[in-house]
Amino acid sequence: MQLHLENRLLRILIFLLPVLMGVLAGAASGIFIFVFLISVYTLSRDGNVGWRCLSPLDQMTMLSLLVFVLIVLLGYMNTADTQQYWSRFERVSRALGCVVVFLYLIRHDHKLIPLFEKGVLVGSLLVFLAAIEQVGALGRAEGAYNAILFGDFSAYLACAAATAAYANRGQPIYLAAFLTAVLLSGYASILSGTRGSWISLYLGLSFVLLVSVFSQRRRFGVVGKTALALLALALFTWVLSLHPLIMSRMSEATQTFLQFLSGGDPNTSVGYRLQMWGAAYDMWIANPLLGSGLGDYSHDLAEMIRLGQSSMNAHFGEAHSLYFEFLGTTGLLGFITLMAGMFVLPLLTFLGVGRATGLARLLDSPASLHGVCLVIAFSSFGISQNWLGRSSISSVFFLCLALFLAAVARERSNDGIPEKGRGP
Repeated sequence: MQLHLENRLLRILIFLLPVLMGVLAGAASGIFIFVFLISVYTLSRDGNVGWRCLSPLDQMTMLSLLVFVLIVLLGYMNTADTQQYWSRFERVSRALGCVVVFLYLIRHDHKLIPLFEKGVLVGSLLVFLAAIEQVGALGRAEGAYNAILFGDFSAYLACAAATAAYANRGQPIYLAAFLTAVLLSGYASILSGTRGSWISLYLGLSFVLLVSVFSQRRRFGVVGKTALALLALALFTWVLSLHPLIMSRMSEATQTFLQFLSGGDPNTSVGYRLQMWGAAYDMWIANPLLGSGLGDYSHDLAEMIRLGQSSMNAHFGEAHSLYFEFLGTTGLLGFITLMAGMFVLPLLTFLGVGRATGLARLLDSPASLHGVCLVIAFSSFGISQNWLGRSSISSVFFLCLALFLAAVARERSNDGIPEKGRGP
């Protein structure tokens, strides 16, 4: 009875994650904490985490996350702003929670992917309605947080919906529903005016589009598939470029970038980012192994401005780049383990590297496809913002990472390929 209650609660939480993450402040963090507590309770009650049953690649992924957190802790010795350090560490510590949740999910077959996909349907509708309501009054859709986070959440929902549409291609009703969800959440992301989320939206949807084309095993040869894929990408790029908001924002970014290169006013949207990235690089040069200390970016940037080492006329609390900020504040060791545990090793797992079925299995595994889209979306988000410094979006990433890695591990242990065209 108790196990049944835990299972029902977990299923509800996984469904609610994509439903509420963009429209209710604190929902994603709360859901992550509840799932983490369920995992801790169940693992402590069972008394066996099953580490030896993991594949070598899964073990390396989990160890990379653990080592990353350890390196962040070691970097405390370089930290000047201890208050900011502990505030940022609270977000980073979700990597530990990801390991715990993964170890719990891998031992229990909850069949959570279909529930997550149903939540994506509802969540896509909610972000669309929120965007339509807000854009008239605010100019940009902001959801429950701000335009940047709302754009990211909406873009990820669109990528997840596209993946679900491919996975459910044998069920016309579900296929139509998920394709509609792609349009709704994709449009919500566009209305946010967030250029960084548009990159993720484009890359994620392009990936699913390419998978759809190359999955046609019998209809086209290699040359035909390649030509069709290029044509589809060109058409998709052209359609996106037609939206006036995208055209104006991208044109603005291009002009300010060229202005920065030509020695014009450096204090523009793009110019600020380039200067912030340069400041993070200087912090890394000063402390190459462990960095300046997590949370010290704001402190060190303020010092650079005060000493005249930066031409910026405004102060920012982050580097607006996951990669530059963690390179500067956690050093080369932190950067390498972050990349390995969050992106590189999970991507190798989702792509089926080291397994005989390899990429062929990717085409028939919804969990693998969802995992690749997760990595594409969040690695792209990291180009122009440090989303790991925000509780809500980091909670979404680490919970989804544990969910998809565990589902792939269970598929591998069952030594079977999921049936194509299934409905949730």
